[in-house]
Amino acid sequence: MNFPTSYLLDPSLNDRDVWNVELQFDYRCNAGLPNRPELIEAWLLSRRRKWLEEIERGATPEPEGGVDAAIGRQIENVIKATQIGRLREQEKAEEKEEKDGWLVFGGDEIGLYLEDRAVKALIREAAVGLNLTRRKPQGAKQDIREYCHVESAYPVPFKQRLHFSSTPDTFTPITEPTGFHERPICVDGPTGPRSALKRSDYVEQPYLAFTISIQATRNSRLSDNEMRKVWALAQQIGLGADRSQGVGQFHVTKFSYCHGKGSLSCKGDA
Repeated sequence: MNFPTSYLLDPSLNDRDVWNVELQFDYRCNAGLPNRPELIEAWLLSRRRKWLEEIERGATPEPEGGVDAAIGRQIENVIKATQIGRLREQEKAEEKEEKDGWLVFGGDEIGLYLEDRAVKALIREAAVGLNLTRRKPQGAKQDIREYCHVESAYPVPFKQRLHFSSTPDTFTPITEPTGFHERPICVDGPTGPRSALKRSDYVEQPYLAFTISIQATRNSRLSDNEMRKVWALAQQIGLGADRSQGVGQFHVTKFSYCHGKGSLSCKGDA
C-alpha cells in the first residue's frame, strides 16, 4: 500500500488486521445525496472540524492548500459530478418539493462512488446487531468508528471514495446512473402533512472492492471469525439509501484476511 509522502511516520508500522473485500449488489444501489448545491455545501462544511482533528492526530494527511481549499474543491466537484449541472436546466421546470426529494450519487472525474463512511457505518451496525460490541471492553462501538479505516482497492487518487465498477476483475468505472426510481412519500410541512414524490438515482448490480484496516492492538478489535459474521449479516442489511425498501443488498464475492505490519498482501480464501 502506498502512503502519501506527507506522512512523517508510516502508519503501516503499527500492528493491524486487514481484510480485502469485493462485493456485487444483488439488484441495485440507490443514491442518498440531496440534489441541491446548498445542501451538499452545508454537508461538506459540517465535516471540516472532524477533518482538522484527523490531521492533528496524524490519522490523515493535510490536503494540498489546506482543508478549506480542499473542501472548496470537493464542493465544486460534487456539484458538477452528481448530475446537478446536467440536470439544472431540467430542474427549473419542476416543483420545489420534487427537487428536494431527488437523491443522487457522489461523483468525480472518474465516476460515481460511495464514501468510506458508508462501509464503516455498516460494519458498526452489523457488529451491534450481532451483540459483538457487548462482549468487548467499554467503547467498542467508538473504536470501530475511530480505528477502522476503509480504502478503495481500485487505482484511484482518493482512496476514501469507493467507486462503482461494472466488472469484477478489472476496474471499469460507472460514470452515469442506470436510471431513477420514484415513489410517493408523506412529509410534514408548515401547512401540515402532504404527499410528495421521492426520486432516487440508482446503479444496477455494480461491484465494489475495498480494504478494511483495523488497529490490531485494541482490546475491542474484531477477530477474523467475527468479521466474517459481520459481513454475513451485512449482506442482508445492504449499502446505500432505501435499504428498508428492499434495495442495497449484496453478496461478497471475495474475502481475505491477514495480520501484521508494513505493506500487506492478503491471499484470497473466499
